[in-house]
Amino acid sequence: MTDSHCFTSALSAVTDTRASDSASSPDARLHRESRVWLTPFIDVISGAGMGVLDLGCGRYCTDASFLADNGFTVFACDRVPPQASGTTVHAFVSDITEPLPVRTGTIDTALASLSSNYFSWDTARK
Repeated sequence: MTDSHCFTSALSAVTDTRASDSASSPDARLHRESRVWLTPFIDVISGAGMGVLDLGCGRYCTDASFLADNGFTVFACDRVPPQASGTTVHAFVSDITEPLPVRTGTIDTALASLSSNYFSWDTARK
């Protein structure tokens, strides 16, 4: 199965779970959505290393929290103050056009779920 096929399947599953989760708490629903779309990529992410940067993590750091719950060391940043409660996520406010407050060599994978479209290709590559 190709990565793009996994991604498409994961997105379909997220869409399907939204309707059935309408009575759930927002936190529980978002955590399930993170699990559904990220699970097919756990082996790929861990193959690169255990340090993950979640760019544009959102206020509640749901993807970052899911990854931290699965043993990753996660650094999460957004333009709004992230509120990563009950996890081992290192969350901070950052404009990614500036250097990130993370020690060189600690990040093996960058995740930009639904946020990469906010940046030009040149900015994203930097």
